[in-house]
Amino acid sequence: MTDLDDRVLLRVDQEVATLTLSRPGKHNSLTRRMWRQLTEHLTGLADDPHVRIVVVRGEGTTFSSGADLPEVIEAAGSDESARAFCQEVAGALVALAASPKVTVALLSHHVSGGGAEIALACDLRIAQDDAQFSVPVARMGLVPDRLTVRRLISLGGPATARAVLLLARRLDAAHCLRVGLVDEVVVAGGLDGALASLREDLSRTVEYSTTHTKALVLREEELAAGDLVEEFVASMVHGGVADHGRAHYSSL
Repeated sequence: MTDLDDRVLLRVDQEVATLTLSRPGKHNSLTRRMWRQLTEHLTGLADDPHVRIVVVRGEGTTFSSGADLPEVIEAAGSDESARAFCQEVAGALVALAASPKVTVALLSHHVSGGGAEIALACDLRIAQDDAQFSVPVARMGLVPDRLTVRRLISLGGPATARAVLLLARRLDAAHCLRVGLVDEVVVAGGLDGALASLREDLSRTVEYSTTHTKALVLREEELAAGDLVEEFVASMVHGGVADHGRAHYSSL
């Protein structure tokens, strides 16, 4: 269920477009409207010739605690509603992963569930040293989408993917850097400085090269949203989300 404050804000500053996950007071948990807005913004930015970098960050001190639990429980009521929900989530992740722009996630505090999936869908991840990364599907009776599984394995390796997905391990920023889930860790307040440095690095590259190189990388991934969610849909209907989800989110 949405409220007046659930939104994804878009701000463009020269060649940088910033998408801010904004849901004050709810750890920037993502409503369905926010998933749709994320897709809409990314679709519009894909054809903007002035934008080279798309940054995703959270409002305030946290990135995102994941999908909005009441909406997840509501969507789990039937196969049809679960499929619609999962395709909205996967559609946003695919739009992010397939963006022709260089995408960067600026991570802080909670980077959980859907928030972690968004981070994994980006090209680069910069984490503040208080970031805590988790994909706690095993605690909620859910099975993740295939894009998230593939990205976890390719970035962190099979052992890390098993620990995160099968054991619901929460990894701190230093651990994420060590295994390759993030590219850089900065002290509190250092995210904007790290972004400025990345922006400077990118200014010395040729856009044609970065765009077409990214396209080559993406050819190795199947990114059709409908093909990524079959297990996700089934787990929403049969995995006991209502019971397990409340217990997990009460600990945040």
